[in-house]
Amino acid sequence: MEKTNPTKIICKMLVMVVGASLLGLLLMWLVYLLPVEPMAEHMLDSYETIRKQDTWDDDYLAALEWAEILDTGTNIIMFHEVIYPNTGNAFEDSLLAPGGDVWFDMIGDWTAGLMDFAEERDYTEDNSITYARYWHGYLIFLKPLFFLMDLEGIYIVNTIVLSALGLAVLYLMYKRLGVYSIAYLFALFTMHPENIVVSFQLSSIFYALNITLLLLLLKKDWTKEQILYIFVLDGILVAFFDFLTYPYVAVAIPLLVYYLLHKQEDMKQDFLTMLIQGVSFVFGYAGMWAMKWIYATLFTRENVIADAINSVLHRTGVTDSNADVMSSGVGESLYRNIYTFFDDGNIIVLVAAVVVAGVILWINRKRLIVNKDLSMFCGLMVLSPFAWLIALSNHCSLHPHLEWRTLCIVVFALAVFVISMLPMAKQLEEK
Repeated sequence: MEKTNPTKIICKMLVMVVGASLLGLLLMWLVYLLPVEPMAEHMLDSYETIRKQDTWDDDYLAALEWAEILDTGTNIIMFHEVIYPNTGNAFEDSLLAPGGDVWFDMIGDWTAGLMDFAEERDYTEDNSITYARYWHGYLIFLKPLFFLMDLEGIYIVNTIVLSALGLAVLYLMYKRLGVYSIAYLFALFTMHPENIVVSFQLSSIFYALNITLLLLLLKKDWTKEQILYIFVLDGILVAFFDFLTYPYVAVAIPLLVYYLLHKQEDMKQDFLTMLIQGVSFVFGYAGMWAMKWIYATLFTRENVIADAINSVLHRTGVTDSNADVMSSGVGESLYRNIYTFFDDGNIIVLVAAVVVAGVILWINRKRLIVNKDLSMFCGLMVLSPFAWLIALSNHCSLHPHLEWRTLCIVVFALAVFVISMLPMAKQLEEK
């Protein structure tokens, strides 16, 4: 790293986290000041769209084709938060994120329950819940958008923005990294982007991932210190918007992209640099979460810090719960996510990729070059998603329809390794 003061850098990171948390607090408070009635009307107008998606998920769940699931159930939880009536205390509401209890007298038909709440506005202590340990940052967009339009219109907006962002990243990656952009294209294909654009639950990480990549690729002369701040911002974005879906993707792929952009001859130094960047992400991620827990505990009547700590211990398997009857530990976590990843669509993409790679490698077989350092980094990236699935086995075994996208890191890393052996990649590195 350039001549810098570590203490000064940590202080700047802390300022970033605190500043971002205060900005998030302000934005959430502002959207909770908006009138809810137009949102409820547009929610009622969205019945057919939500019902269609709910049926889609039920069909694929019954067929055990989890990769196609849109997680409409979580979307419905978000929608309850959108239309929950103003209580007169917008600041407290923004911290507690109150919504209708989807399990209250409506097991099996969450769409109908949402429509009943939207029409009757009959929220009581018995059929309402709060979800204070998350930021629910998606509401700074969903509430204003539902104020203006129905769900179908919002999906169109989301599709346009996500598509533009993804294409911009691919273009910049091609300009900066040439053929390595193909590796990212394959990773995107295996993530099922056609489902991501119609699921706010799945969109959050896609935004954080591509915004981070966009920042890394925009400038050639970022200092190493500035790169650390980009990874802090990455962690902040994930903590603010994500509902614990596939967050590791948002840091792993940018780390490997950074390595391709700035790798040096000293492998130990490169590894140390990437490790520090990963720690910077964790600083932003954990710090942003912690600030929400602190604010919610200080300014509401709930002990959100205790609730959040219990949740973390539970999700990492430190404590157990009889409620998670489907969770069966490490083996089940690995099996369910690998099984989900190899759905029909991904098998077609991967078979095509293997055939094309095999032909290209055969044609260039006498000119192949193996970069040992890059091979090692790619190998670590291939293994790391499995470590994630093991470390968070409780959550990953329960939610393979979300977490399976973590394995897209394997596709990206393997594709980068194969491309790195080609003469054209070597020419790129020498420029």
